[in-house]
Amino acid sequence: QLLGLSSYQLLHEDAILRHWLFVFMAYSFLEVQRFDRYQELLAVDPMAAQPTLGEMKREYGKLAQRLFVKSIFSLCQQGFDLQTICKRFAL
Repeated sequence: QLLGLSSYQLLHEDAILRHWLFVFMAYSFLEVQRFDRYQELLAVDPMAAQPTLGEMKREYGKLAQRLFVKSIFSLCQQGFDLQTICKRFAL
């Protein structure tokens, strides 16, 4: 999993540093979540395999998508129209 490590070639120096900061933050977050999940799995099964970074990335990607859809659904229930919702999410 590259986590965006190959996307910085043509950016300004400040943008490259900012990009690398976000990449390392994402990597660190996934590592902590992976460790926590592994501890939970070991409590149930001492022979459990450690989750991969890719598995954690996919899991949190799906969670982010679900939360996004839930936010849109909530706004629809509150009576916001499509144009307002799109503006709110910069779409």
